[in-house]
Amino acid sequence: MSAAPAALPEGVHVLDAGGVRLLAAGPEDAPGGTLLCLHGIGGDARSFLPQLRSLAGPHRVVAWDAPGYGGSRDLHGDPGTDTFTAEAVAVLDHLGAGSAHVLGVSWGGVTATRMALTAPGRVRSLILAGSTRGSGVPGKAEAMRGRAASLRRDGAAAFAADRAGRLLAPGADPALHAEITERMASSLRPDGYAAAAEAMATTRHTEHDLARVRARTLVLVGAEDTVTGPAESKVLAEHVPGARYTELAGAGHAANQERPDAFDAEVTRFLADDHPTGGTP
Repeated sequence: MSAAPAALPEGVHVLDAGGVRLLAAGPEDAPGGTLLCLHGIGGDARSFLPQLRSLAGPHRVVAWDAPGYGGSRDLHGDPGTDTFTAEAVAVLDHLGAGSAHVLGVSWGGVTATRMALTAPGRVRSLILAGSTRGSGVPGKAEAMRGRAASLRRDGAAAFAADRAGRLLAPGADPALHAEITERMASSLRPDGYAAAAEAMATTRHTEHDLARVRARTLVLVGAEDTVTGPAESKVLAEHVPGARYTELAGAGHAANQERPDAFDAEVTRFLADDHPTGGTP
């Protein structure tokens, strides 16, 4: 496991959920409930530091290092989206959260979608950011497995140097580029990444699957996202009943890190609509 970061922003602390490392902020009895954040395939909990700082208070914000990433133990069970989904539900059990708002970025959104389908009572609302239906189609599945092979062959530092820039819009802040590169290099472990890649390679949510989602849903995407892209997010928004769709100008795939103020404003508005008076269910 990777070492914990030397310092975290004020108000953000580390929790352990059965060997799964979490970053958390906000009171346990926050009036808006828990917001569980699931990172993308190249990230970790630190990908959500902007949200941990700005969304906590009305909500208890919790972000995981997925099993096999960063400071978490290895995945329990065979690689697959259902296994990662079970791990996410187990985190809610550990937190004592009967249900949660679930925010998934990219691969994390695929896991979040599966949570909404297989454990609907645990998903109070769903936020899919730069997400996808999964990579389980010819061409994409092989490419996803190939990325895992590249990480194992080249090592995390070289892999991150090659891929991190693809997450950002052209002309992005070089400091953010460096920050994302460092996070990717320090969080990725070959076996964990391979398990996540296999989950993506064997998952393809159909239009019928998406039509069965009953959670209130917000679909967010950077207008300059070239990894999954607006077209894929529009498919999600079109087929999830009642989904709200928003593009963020000037943002690439890592929109929550690149344009956190705009991203968090959209999330705040969406969550406020759940219980406008601030009450809990």
